[in-house]
Amino acid sequence: MLMRKRTISLFLALALVTGFFSASAAADTTSSGQLYSPSEAIIEYIKQAEGFSAEAYCSGGAWYIGYGLACEADDYPDGISEEEAAELMAEALETCAESVSAFLNEYSAEVNQSQFDALCSMTYAFGSGWLDTENRLPSYLAAGIENYTDKQIVDAFAAWCHIDGEIDTSLLRRRIDEAKIFLYGDYGDGSSPDWCWLALDLGGGEAVSDVSCYEVGESYGELPTAERSGYSLSGWQTADGAVLSADDAASESLSVTAVWSEKSLYSDVETDAWYYTYISDLSAAGIVSGYDDGTFRPEASVSWGEALKLVLLASGHSEQTAEQGQAWSQGYLDYAVRSGYVDSNAEIDLSSAITRYEIASLTAKALDISLTADSPFADTSDADAVTLYAAGIMEGSSDSGVRTFNGETNITRAEISAVILRISEYLAENYVTYYSTYVHKVEGLAANGYDTSLYSTVGGRMYYGSNSLVGIDVSFHQGTISWPLVAADGIDYVMLRCGYRGYSSGDIYEDTMFAEYITGALSAGLPVGIYFFSQATSAAEAVEEAEFVLSLIEGYEITWPVVFDWEPQAYSTSRTLYYSGETLTDCAAAFCQRIAAAGYTPAVYYSEYLAYFQYDLTRLTAWDKWLAHYVDTTDYYYEYDMWQYTSTGSVNGINGNVDISVCHKDYR
Repeated sequence: MLMRKRTISLFLALALVTGFFSASAAADTTSSGQLYSPSEAIIEYIKQAEGFSAEAYCSGGAWYIGYGLACEADDYPDGISEEEAAELMAEALETCAESVSAFLNEYSAEVNQSQFDALCSMTYAFGSGWLDTENRLPSYLAAGIENYTDKQIVDAFAAWCHIDGEIDTSLLRRRIDEAKIFLYGDYGDGSSPDWCWLALDLGGGEAVSDVSCYEVGESYGELPTAERSGYSLSGWQTADGAVLSADDAASESLSVTAVWSEKSLYSDVETDAWYYTYISDLSAAGIVSGYDDGTFRPEASVSWGEALKLVLLASGHSEQTAEQGQAWSQGYLDYAVRSGYVDSNAEIDLSSAITRYEIASLTAKALDISLTADSPFADTSDADAVTLYAAGIMEGSSDSGVRTFNGETNITRAEISAVILRISEYLAENYVTYYSTYVHKVEGLAANGYDTSLYSTVGGRMYYGSNSLVGIDVSFHQGTISWPLVAADGIDYVMLRCGYRGYSSGDIYEDTMFAEYITGALSAGLPVGIYFFSQATSAAEAVEEAEFVLSLIEGYEITWPVVFDWEPQAYSTSRTLYYSGETLTDCAAAFCQRIAAAGYTPAVYYSEYLAYFQYDLTRLTAWDKWLAHYVDTTDYYYEYDMWQYTSTGSVNGINGNVDISVCHKDYR
């Protein structure tokens, strides 16, 4: 509440002097028929607790004066005397008494003088907003305070001890003092039991409160409870590593941290079982589930139908449907037969149990892997079993140092959970994803080391930390460009199309705006790079294109790369319609070699598709890369130097959309 300086009645002033304070009409009759007003004892307690300040002071962004009364920063330019502060305090307590009495009358709650005093002290500190039965202490009053233990009441007071969401120990001590006034009529004479507290670090869990109070010298009895999804509370640990026991005596205030133990989803899956993590992780992902009775039945066998769906989906294959009237898993069996994963002559009963040999065969074929190694198993040299062992997917069992595969035995629900999760780990380690397709990682080819969290978009432009540069690429499609405006709009470099080869005719042409663009960009102080739109069908044609580029850029200052830009054209008349990745790589290598020989920095421009499925990137490691991927965050796996992230950018000085790239190198 905001208390402004004003005069109070002579009666109130005299009342304070004589030690007799009446809330007058403010202290309405409670259900017991008594009239209450704050006692002299609580007035003195509040004075001592608040302390006196003659000058206004700021705390937590608000201003206070006197005995902790709210004010504006300039209300008291000459300060305040203790008598004036007492007047303000009397007015504030009158308002507190009105609020507390109104609450007690509304709920027919009976209290004694010290209880009323404690409630007024709380209201003096927080205003009347706390008197809401959504809060613990008011709800206790409404239900009958005699129904609650001393601990519950102290905890209800102690809950109001936070500043900016953090426990403030001085406030906590004051709340406990108010609780002692409420319970014992102890205004500070030490006649009542003392109380200490546990300040709780919930460690990701939730509780009614983060503070719990205990009578000093008594055992804790019931320690605080807390909940955390997927975990059970094991106890509360002190700073020195000790875990509290309910039988321990409460002797001092402590900060304690919740100790959590992972809780199993299933009644028959212990958290220390070898298969626990596999089942838990797959369950969390919605891949496997238990039964209605809360069990998982880890030792139960797995049917052919279940195995087909689990293995095929885990290996990156799409969901399959069955025709009407067929078993739900028939679609997966039909797909496996068509794909050659299951022998077409085999008679498969989809409801029958599948063996470990059969799982090994299905998994190796679905993943299309065959690894050569000596068999680690004493009971088999089966190629698929050996392959899956080498891939880390199926381990068999080991007894006294002898490893066996036990291929004729049925695989259990626990074992297939391990297989499915290991398939995912194998794919993550050995493949990259392109939409829903898994592409095998190229051995020896470096992955990009960029931290995706450092990419950010500011003003429609992509940046990488503070070390990236913003560039555009243009061709005659952009029309007339005001290069000074481009330079003034935060563009660091520009890539110019100098020419192209026709996808149908195969003829080479200069971009009609190239001469104008390069003169304008350089005049505006913009660093320039070059790209040529290629449709080469042989290394010889690529060299021809490189020679054409060199003839156009001779005499100009080119600081950014000269780029080979080959893109597939899906037209019936396209001369590159039926190209091969090997030929494409030959062309890129020939172009870059010629550009490098002329003293420029060569680079290759490509999309994710061309990089993953067409180019042999191992032959292009000597040259820089320009990636085209129109997304907010690229998941492209390999190294790149520039990333063209949009074709719909906007730049001053250019009408319409323009391609924008973020560059990780400064070529100047």
